Amino acid sequence: MMKPELKGKKKPNEPVGLRGLLSWFTSEGFLNDVLKKRLGISDNLINKFKNNLQPKKKIHLGAYISWILTFLFIIECLTGMFLMMYYHPTIAEAFEDVRYITNIVPYGWLIRGIHFWGSHLMILFVFFHLLQTYLKGAYKPPREITWISGMVLLLLSLGFGLTGYLLPWNQISFWASTVVTEVPMAFPYIGHYLKLIARGGENVSQVTLTRFFSMHVMALPALTTFFIVLHLIPIRKYLIPRDLITHFIAILLCFALLISLATLSPAPIHEKADPYHTPNKVKAEWYFLAAQEVLELAQHLDFLGGWAPKLMGVLIQIFVILILFLIPFLDKNPARNIKKRPFAVTFISIGYCAFIILTLVAKFK
Repeated sequence: MMKPELKGKKKPNEPVGLRGLLSWFTSEGFLNDVLKKRLGISDNLINKFKNNLQPKKKIHLGAYISWILTFLFIIECLTGMFLMMYYHPTIAEAFEDVRYITNIVPYGWLIRGIHFWGSHLMILFVFFHLLQTYLKGAYKPPREITWISGMVLLLLSLGFGLTGYLLPWNQISFWASTVVTEVPMAFPYIGHYLKLIARGGENVSQVTLTRFFSMHVMALPALTTFFIVLHLIPIRKYLIPRDLITHFIAILLCFALLISLATLSPAPIHEKADPYHTPNKVKAEWYFLAAQEVLELAQHLDFLGGWAPKLMGVLIQIFVILILFLIPFLDKNPARNIKKRPFAVTFISIGYCAFIILTLVAKFK
């Protein structure tokens, strides 16, 4: 015997009609008809989301860094897509396209400035996030993969800075890229081939610009997205924080900072690249200055032989990066409290102080 249907009650698969569509824009209709019936979201998840809207009494600024980094990556992708609409990766057009975007395209200067400063802030916050994770001992088991993927994301962020630096094809970026792509020559036997792979030839040219552009807009974004997902899988149950409102406010403040920087200190244009005129001093961006200073200090190792200065300068930096990758396996102390990890805290403090000092020395000398 069939049960009589309740009068006025719709089946879940019954077409809603225009009146039903309008009800989706009401709080009750959106909750019951869209979230529960159409999307299948349970009451437990909805209640958890509502609870997470309540801010914590004690605010930890470090908890917002991961959200800010995700926001900055999204901003970089969006502004980058806008810039690609007016940019041609050719040595004949690249510099003029940048000038056109900055001076002619409506609000092009603002979009380019946000993209420019967003890359700097993203790298800066990655360094902060690395320090925060280390001090909290969040690299310890079972979070080794989270730490390793985070280190890869740091290198990818630097890769964005390196490849994007050449794209305006100005005098500063051209010669800075020339210096950077000369670094592989420090390795015996394979160094010349590595330089050819990076440049696509003996000199920085159209092929180099094409390769850097492809890496910047295709390979690096894809790899970054993959490693962000890998980075978040072990901590997926913490992705929705307990204080969504304050996180949203932090993101708004970060966006306000981006707009302020882009307005008060617009992205520079410089002069068009001239392969036949070498500037007196070529300095990299701030996040590469420490590495540049290490290479210059390594010149004092020439007493070991002509091979030593360049090779040792590169090997020292590779060794530091390798140590950072292996930290979860080298640190056998199970404690996470910084008071119980004096050696680990001293190690990272020395490392960051050395990085800051080398950066300042290279910047102001």
